[in-house]
Amino acid sequence: MITQPIVPNNRNTEICMFSDFLKRNNVKHPRTLSVSPDWDTAAELEQEAIETTDRAVWDRCLRNLFVEDVYSAYKSIDRYPFNDKELVETGLHVFRRVFSQYAHSKRAVNGSEKYDKEGLVIYENFLDEEMLDGVRKEFDQFQIGVVNKQPHNIIAANVEKAPNMFDALAKMRPLVFDCIGVDNNELSLKFVSNTFAQRVDNSPDDNDNQKNCHVDTFFPAIKWWYFPDEVKVEQGPFWYAMNSCYPTDEYLDWLYQESIKCIDGTYDDWKLKDHQEGSFRASDDELETMGFDVKPVPVKANTLVIGNVGGFHRRGDTVERHVRNAIHGSIRIDNPFVW
Repeated sequence: MITQPIVPNNRNTEICMFSDFLKRNNVKHPRTLSVSPDWDTAAELEQEAIETTDRAVWDRCLRNLFVEDVYSAYKSIDRYPFNDKELVETGLHVFRRVFSQYAHSKRAVNGSEKYDKEGLVIYENFLDEEMLDGVRKEFDQFQIGVVNKQPHNIIAANVEKAPNMFDALAKMRPLVFDCIGVDNNELSLKFVSNTFAQRVDNSPDDNDNQKNCHVDTFFPAIKWWYFPDEVKVEQGPFWYAMNSCYPTDEYLDWLYQESIKCIDGTYDDWKLKDHQEGSFRASDDELETMGFDVKPVPVKANTLVIGNVGGFHRRGDTVERHVRNAIHGSIRIDNPFVW
């Protein structure tokens, strides 16, 4: 019997996050309509984009704000136009974060508010005892320490050695897609091809860069982990900063400064190349300044965790070596500006 999550009743009203950012930071944005390249014009375009149900109007509004080809899922700040200093200083990466969020809201009108705004949806008692026991045994067929999908650990490609895991996918699918709020061929294919048996070999002081708090990309993206066994705090569970998956003023201001630092090469060394590749890293002090608090998410055995990894998260530290088994998957859409 699956324990249903608690879903909040309130949906925050969309505000003009980008034009508010421009005005709040005194950022000049010359790529609005040439007749009036000011904050008011940016706000008018943004409000029209938020309210429209016409995709042609949506596209026109976006391209009046940025005419360059910035409308893709590409996240690294390493090539034009994403590393153009002038464009970045006029708020390019803040724009992409905000308008990909608007597009997600339009695309996922039937999705989960808990997933959209809080970031985590958790289901306990996920599988029946027989399937749970089968899944546990099947992990012995997979290599310890492989944390990414490979031909030998993708569940749909290895049904013969993981039939219980494959059956578990069918139970996960509707819950994952309930969070996304939309179902199509692209997402279905990614669900099947991106879900795999993950066996994290976690040790203290292993210099794992996934233990630095980060976002995966600039738009809402989904990951899920089914944990057949209990994961305690001291065993290095998943950590998450609740409510960090939806843009706030403080987050957008921080993102703006960090995007400029990526151009100048002045961001903190510990953030490594991942930062410039668009998986922005944040320290605990930075998170606190943004109003976020990253906390561990220990789980009972037989728990499914679905997370919006547009929010800050990290892999947890462990007191002693621990192998963490999970059925893990992800979906990142090809074009986050389309709805």
